[in-house]
Amino acid sequence: MVNCKKLARELARSTGLKQKECEAVLRALHPTIAQMLRNDEKVNITGLGIFSTRVRKPWTGTNPLTGEPMVVQPQRVPVFKPSKSFHDLEI
Repeated sequence: MVNCKKLARELARSTGLKQKECEAVLRALHPTIAQMLRNDEKVNITGLGIFSTRVRKPWTGTNPLTGEPMVVQPQRVPVFKPSKSFHDLEI
């Protein structure tokens, strides 16, 4: 598995930036995308894909403690749709 440090090292090697700079960008990426999604914005990273949100419909579930049915409220959740070029990668 590749962690943030290894990914930053590869980014630094391919871009000429310092590894610390690449790590800082990677660490800032998650909260930045999360904030944009909270603001109901789509995030399109060309060649990678689109981050957006979707509303899950309410549904009836079961309370695990009591076994009684309960309604689970609708929720807005993040989704990721890979770009065609990313999806079609042969690995």
